[in-house]
Order: sequence, then C-alpha cells, then structure tokens
Amino acid sequence: MQDLGYTYKRQREEKRSGPDVITPAILAEAVLAAWREQPAQAKFRRKQHFDRLYDTIFKDLNAAQAILAVLIFRAVENKRKHPSDDAPDFLPYASHYLTLLIGQKLLRDQQMSPLRKVFGIPRSFTSIG
Repeated sequence: MQDLGYTYKRQREEKRSGPDVITPAILAEAVLAAWREQPAQAKFRRKQHFDRLYDTIFKDLNAAQAILAVLIFRAVENKRKHPSDDAPDFLPYASHYLTLLIGQKLLRDQQMSPLRKVFGIPRSFTSIG
C-alpha cells in the first residue's frame, strides 16, 4: 500500500491519521460493500468483520482493490456528511449500498467481472447469520 501512497494502520494505538491512512475497520466495510457485494453485512455486522467475515473480506485482496474500495466509500460518506440541498431523503442510510453500486458501475465501465465471480464468493447474503 505504501507504494501507492497509503498507509494501512494495523493497530488502534498508532497515532497517525489523515487522508492517506486506511484503518482496518474502514477497509473491511469498504471492501465488503464495494467488491464482495455485501453492503448489509458491511453496515450491520461490524463485529464479525474480523471474525466470521474475515476471509470473505481479505482473501485474495490486493492493495489497489483495497484502496479503491476505501476511496469510493470515503467519497460516498463525504456526500452523506455534507449533503447538497437537493439530496434524497434516503442518503443518510445508503452509504454502503451506494458504495456497492459505484463499485459495480466501475467494474462494468472497465468491462471487468464482478470480483465475487473472480474469487468465487457466493452472492447469498443469507449465508452469514
């Protein structure tokens, strides 16, 4: 990640923060929503991100995929935190789903397969319970 200009903050005790620092929690949410197509788990199953969902999130993930997912999620979160006057009413509740949609559009525009197909990740959201 450092080669791409970002730092992965592994421990909570590390003092460093800023736009070039990626925390494990944000990385897990972003990847689960954008590339693993599981926005509900990203939002509502945070305690499981480093337990039951760990392999789903981090298996076969490279630095570029991780950074791109985080950048998409941060952009969506920024819009949620600073909405325009004409923002839809659902915006405060849709960050993870919008991250999914933007990730899918990006893959489609680049004529790439969804990462869940590439890595054989099941689409079923009910398999995690």
